[in-house]
Formats: sequence, C-alpha cells, structure tokens
Amino acid sequence: MNCGGAKNREQRRNNPASPSSCPPCLRGLISFCSLVLWAFLAASAPLPAADATRQVHPVAGQPYSAAVTKIDASRTVHLSADGKPSQIQADDLVRWGSFVDAARGPQILLAADGLIVADEVGIESERLVAPTGAFGDLKLPLESIAGIVFRPPLDPQRRDAFYARVREATGEADRVLLNNGDELTGTIQGLQPDSLTLETEAGSVAIETGRLALVVFNPALLSKSTLTGERMLLGFRDGSRLAAGKASGDKTLSLSLAGGLGVSAELDQLSALQPLGGDVIYLSDLTPISYRHVPFLSLKWPYKMDRSVAGNQLRVAGDLYPKGIGLHSAARLTFDLPPGVSKFAAELGIDDETAGLGSAAVRVLTDDGTGKWKLAFTSSMIRGGEKPSPVEVDLSGAQRLTILADFGDHGDQQDHVDLLNARLISAGKE
Repeated sequence: MNCGGAKNREQRRNNPASPSSCPPCLRGLISFCSLVLWAFLAASAPLPAADATRQVHPVAGQPYSAAVTKIDASRTVHLSADGKPSQIQADDLVRWGSFVDAARGPQILLAADGLIVADEVGIESERLVAPTGAFGDLKLPLESIAGIVFRPPLDPQRRDAFYARVREATGEADRVLLNNGDELTGTIQGLQPDSLTLETEAGSVAIETGRLALVVFNPALLSKSTLTGERMLLGFRDGSRLAAGKASGDKTLSLSLAGGLGVSAELDQLSALQPLGGDVIYLSDLTPISYRHVPFLSLKWPYKMDRSVAGNQLRVAGDLYPKGIGLHSAARLTFDLPPGVSKFAAELGIDDETAGLGSAAVRVLTDDGTGKWKLAFTSSMIRGGEKPSPVEVDLSGAQRLTILADFGDHGDQQDHVDLLNARLISAGKE
C-alpha cells in the first residue's frame, strides 16, 4: 500500500494544522475504525430502564420524580411517587420524562410527523410491514409513510438533515438515496428486509437494503391528515415518537394517530409524555408580531420554531426537546399575548450543535399596552454544555412580550440560544 510519503510531507508543510504524525491513509483507517466502534456502541447500548421513574414537570410547582401507571381517556395521568399514587390532569402538566434521541434504524417517518424505530421493514399489499420493539408488528398504509431512514447517521445534525430531506421532499416519484450518495428516482415495486426493487426509466433495479441510506415515498400520494386540538406527544424507550389525539390504558396504551391510524404499546415502553393543545400555550405555536436580528458582523439568522436556529432538533446538555424556539444573538422577538395568560415560563440553554461553545444572556420585557416596555427578567450568562436554566415571568397586566438574546463572551460566536418549552400559562394554573 502506497501512502504517498513525500507528497504528504509537502501537504503538511503547506497545512500545519493537519496532524503531522499520521498520513492520510492511516488517518482514514483510524476514522473507519472509530466509525465502526461508534456504530457498535450505538447498536449495543442498552435502552433506558423500563421501570425507571422520571421527572414530572408540572405547570405549577417544582419537578419531582414519579412513574406513570395509567392514562385515562379523560387525559388524567396517574402517577406513583415513592410508592404513593397520585394523578395530574394533562392541562396541569408540561412534560413527564425524557425523549430519546434514536441513532439506530430503520426509522419510519410518518406523513403526520411521527417517527417509529423498526427492526426491519417490508411492503405487502400497499402496506408497510414492520416488526418493532415498542408497538409490535405494524402494518401501515403507504400513504401514511413519508419515508424510511435505513442508516441514521450517528451525528445528530446529519441525522436531522436526513429527516429534513424526507419531510421537505417534493415531486411525484419515489426516491432512493444510497450510502455512497447516489440518488435514484422511480417507483418502488417491492421492499423486502434484504432488498428493494425500483422501477426506473432505464428499467427495474434491485438494490440490497444494506446499500440504502433512505427512501422517500412519492410526496404527491401522501395523506395530508394532521392532528389539531388537544393531543399528546409520546416518546418511547427505543426513540420512537408519536402524536396521539387520544392515549389511554394502564399496562397497554391505545393510541389514536392522524388519519385514523391506531397503534398500541406497552406502558413500560413509554419514556416521555407532553400534552399539547390544552391550557399551556407554546410560543412556537404562535406567530410573532415582530422580529429583528442584529448581526455582530454581517451574517443574519432567522428564528426557528421547534428547531434550533440552525434548523436542527432542539438539544441541550444531551436531552431532546420537541417544543421551543431557536434564536441567535443579538435578536429580539415580540408576541401579542392572548387574553387570560398570567405567566411566561421556559428553560434557557445553548444548543448542543455548538459542541459546547457559545454564550449569551436573555432578557424578557413586557408592555401593558401603553408602549412602555418594562424589564421583567435578566438571565445570568448561559453557556454551551450547561444544563438549561429556568425562567418565569409574571404577565399580570401585560399585553405584549419581548424576548431579547444578547451577545455573550465572544460576540455572537456560536450563540445558538434555545428557549426550551417556551410557554404561556393561563390564569389559575400557576
């Protein structure tokens, strides 16, 4: 094997930042071995303990540890804390548990924005057939499936890019992306656990599933059904996430999904629960009345709803958050307040996509309708890698709310501010 020693030495002289002690061929071998090791660790890592108690985050009061023992059709969540039973209404709950960030596949992306981790996938009679750890053997109509990620990248940001590629796809054909980056377009004629058959303009092509990175099903044929009103976002130990219009059961949960789909899961597979559409109003579900970003130099950043400012899922200190707002310093975001709200609350952090870098300060201002803004909250400096810090603001008499993200220690470098679970709480719920 020729590693090109003389040429490599010349490259190292021209690029002193590159590792001088390791030629490219060896570095490639090390990178490959590292990738194999990470893949092995991701595949063999144990799932969270099934019987572990998790944090309850109520609308009012401090978080506490409890296990979910039952969910009623009336949206009452039954809990057990230190062996003592209790219950909490969904409208009094911000979140229970933690959402798992799955890095193994295949992963089925539903047209209604759900994600199911499967053991394998196939197609039978216009249905996707998938044995799963959380929901047993599933048979889902193809129009309810946006795509399949066969090889989720270990890097969270690259994984999010795969998800976006599926969800933002347009056109009137199926698409297949291979591990080497090649993309094929046509009509999927068959899918077995070991191979996929694609009809293209050049003829029929059989592809081993080991070569598949992801599949995008024809966007024009997808069901457009979505859930509105009161619903629950549910996370499972294997990394699956579903939005259910109704969820109920004790040992077994029955879930009603968009488009009339129904699935069931054992309660001990549940890792997180977040009610939506009730008394807690998330800012990411509202439209701001104004936004301004003042770049430190020239790069401008738009705000993002339920995503980081870079467009990825919200992740802080290793935890995944489905709801929140992403901002970049320096920025100002203003909302009109709906009637009847009495408190603003959130958790502040720098997104993990900065790899521990970034710092910022957050201020919250309120206006009672006179046009005179009042400073209601100033955070300490928040920095990358730190746990989220809570913020609560009294909104009594306020009609508008402004959130300011200010420059941190190093101008605006990596100031990817996350307003996690940024929410408005109705009077009487404090």
